[in-house]
Amino acid sequence: MKRIFFVDDEQRVVDGLRRMLRAMRDEWDMAFFNSGPAALEAMDALQPDIVVSDMRMPGMNGAEFLGEVRKRHPGTVRLILSGQCDRAAVLDAAGPAHQFLSKPCSAESLRNTVARIFEVQEQLASPQIRTAVAQLEALPISANHMGALAEVLAQPTPSETDLIEIVNQDLGLFSKCLQLVSSGFLGSQQEVIRPAEVVSAMGADALRSLVLEKQIFPTLPPGPPLEAAASLFQKISQATAETARRIAAEQSSDESIRRLAEIGGRLARIGVAVLAVIDPAKYVQIWRLGVSRRTSKMDLEMRFFGVHRADVGAYLLGLWGVPSPLVDIVRNSPWPHRTKEHAFSALTAVHAACFFVEEAASELLQPNYALDLPYLEDVGAIPRLDRWREIARCVVDGLEIAPHLLSYAGEVLAPVSAAIPVGGVYSGELQS
Repeated sequence: MKRIFFVDDEQRVVDGLRRMLRAMRDEWDMAFFNSGPAALEAMDALQPDIVVSDMRMPGMNGAEFLGEVRKRHPGTVRLILSGQCDRAAVLDAAGPAHQFLSKPCSAESLRNTVARIFEVQEQLASPQIRTAVAQLEALPISANHMGALAEVLAQPTPSETDLIEIVNQDLGLFSKCLQLVSSGFLGSQQEVIRPAEVVSAMGADALRSLVLEKQIFPTLPPGPPLEAAASLFQKISQATAETARRIAAEQSSDESIRRLAEIGGRLARIGVAVLAVIDPAKYVQIWRLGVSRRTSKMDLEMRFFGVHRADVGAYLLGLWGVPSPLVDIVRNSPWPHRTKEHAFSALTAVHAACFFVEEAASELLQPNYALDLPYLEDVGAIPRLDRWREIARCVVDGLEIAPHLLSYAGEVLAPVSAAIPVGGVYSGELQS
């Protein structure tokens, strides 16, 4: 049975939560506390799967409490359930909390949120990887993007156009902004919106606070292998988003499908970034083996980490409260037949875009999965594949990915610096 701790200093709120969730007693083992310290003490004996905390509490507020939970019990999922808070307090919680739920919150809404978290947990088999993912406050961003962002935010009136361009070039920035906009940190939860609107919904002040004041974003560790691979990764993610958007635009007049395809394409490989953060040494080895042997990195990830990138990415996004359709696209993009869909959708566009973008750059990259031809036939897409391949090649050429590929190959296959030693049990394979 899943265990959930609820923490709120107001007894009437605690009593209300007990009554509201009485029907869940057969599914959840629930405990209620009036302070963060009391809940922390109980966690020494009974570690919960999820903690739900109020924000405004005397002594130790919600952000401070969840920060302690993150340190002591890093695998625990951390939610804020609170009424109106000032923007500064909300942004304090943007690091330690995975989602922000606003009071009043209906029993159905709370149940759905918790059920979705448990669902994505069960789909990621490794407890160690789940714990590592739950610890992440944000993905690292490149030093170049950090510098450019700081320069724009230092202006009295930052250019929204410049902010949109920078955020959309960096998956770490984009994914964190999407989390805050989607899961209620900045007001009511947003449905899937256009990428440009993510920055507008965040606002320059919130970005400035997170980036310059709270310094929530780690920067990418220095070193040519990581820098070259990260640069290529960002370009491939951009190319996939644009290719998926163009495919969807040609196939559907439904604006929601186009939005899902574009953002789904941008997020499709986020699990790669997560695994590289969890163990950079292992991932340098995966890059080296993938380039030298033209081997699917998805296969190597499974050998090194025991998990699929799609499940890792879906777990992070599910924890962060990103809309369920996007989480499902990320999880199923390599294997769309699992959804039992029978018509073109955003998933179709993302599945094809991932393959054709990697194929277009395949002088040094190996497509990480085969096209799911039975699925594509079922949704009537086979006659369109040549056209989609042409779109991907056009996008890859337009983003000038070839120079990034050459830098990537040269740096990744060069001797690895002492700062990033080659790790993993397969370290001898390059010499064998």
